[in-house]
Amino acid sequence: MSDIDPNPTLGLRERKKLQAMRHIQGVALDLFDEHGYSRVTVEQVAAAADVSPSSVYRYFGTKEKLVLHDEYDPQLLAMLAKEGPPIVTVGDVLSMIRTAAALVIGHLEPNELRQIERRMRYVVTEPDVRTGMARDAEGIAEQLCVLLAERAGASPDSLEVRVVVVSAIWGFLGAVDQWVRSDFGESLHSLIDRTMEILSRGGDVVLAGSA
Repeated sequence: MSDIDPNPTLGLRERKKLQAMRHIQGVALDLFDEHGYSRVTVEQVAAAADVSPSSVYRYFGTKEKLVLHDEYDPQLLAMLAKEGPPIVTVGDVLSMIRTAAALVIGHLEPNELRQIERRMRYVVTEPDVRTGMARDAEGIAEQLCVLLAERAGASPDSLEVRVVVVSAIWGFLGAVDQWVRSDFGESLHSLIDRTMEILSRGGDVVLAGSA
């Protein structure tokens, strides 16, 4: 595991829960890879993981969350919530997101990155998982609006805050989509960095001939 702990303040019970979720998610991905996402049931995942179906639902809630659950989301949000330089402009927000994402991704171990690759393939290929990702993105957007508004001294309901947050989140997801569709030919770090650069340049970006 990488030296960035996604949940540094968890107690023993919570850490055991996290270990159980990692185990169940790994088993689920193995089954999805072998049989196809749509052909595997939660009950089959539970049996293979040696847990009850109710435990799977208690930990993940839905089948698509077996793919979408990402223990590093709280880590990224916590990093964005830390005090730092004042946030005044859109560029400040994008720079902060770029830096936090680079730090988290840069500390992933190769096996952790491969696990993310496996998960993200299903985001691109499975409609239910993609819908779940969009739903999760809406929830993260709400959290980010509050978080960034506090740091900027603005209202979380202001148009400026919402536009930059939604643009950044969907840009981030666009980078992930490109990562998968290119068969992971370019690093996720590089794609996210390029995405934030595109957003920061806004109307100056030339679309024709772009890769």
